[in-house]
Amino acid sequence: MLIGLFYLRKLNANLLFTKRTNATKAILNYVFLVNYLEAIIMLRTKLGAAVLLSVISTGAFAGQCDVAIEATASMAFSLKEIAVSKTCKEVSLTFKNVGTMAKAMMGHNVVISKKSTMQAVLTDGSAAGLAKNYVKDNDDRVIAHTVVLGGGETTNIKFKVSNLDAKEAYVFYCSFPGHAGVMNGVFKLL
Repeated sequence: MLIGLFYLRKLNANLLFTKRTNATKAILNYVFLVNYLEAIIMLRTKLGAAVLLSVISTGAFAGQCDVAIEATASMAFSLKEIAVSKTCKEVSLTFKNVGTMAKAMMGHNVVISKKSTMQAVLTDGSAAGLAKNYVKDNDDRVIAHTVVLGGGETTNIKFKVSNLDAKEAYVFYCSFPGHAGVMNGVFKLL
């Protein structure tokens, strides 16, 4: 389209030196204007699509209050980053284990904490065991956590972010023993 626009401009400039009727001038000006506007619309559309695609590729849209995340039997989360707005009164996190194995064999959960406390939360969670969802009772280092799910199960939790600091580094991970090394991501507050 841009090449056509360049060619049309050159053609229009060359025709300035030839004798033209008023009707020919009007047609050429109209065609030039239409092609020019089409080129602008195409450029804006492609830029808009690129921006939208970059937002979608982050997984959870920045600033949203409802988040959906999945875990597989191959020990992977569907998201590497969750970004929510500090203005959210409450965050709703829906978690699904799309694997097929029982929770005692290959269960998964989502735990959110400060990055600096992750290892301690995992150590205490391991000692708490499956019956406690691998999270120590009343652990104030844990911002939110789901229950451990077996394959095909889904759960939803709601939690507040108003007392979190946007400058702090937060993470989410699976606290099932041995999973957090590969099943983890960044939790951002915007």
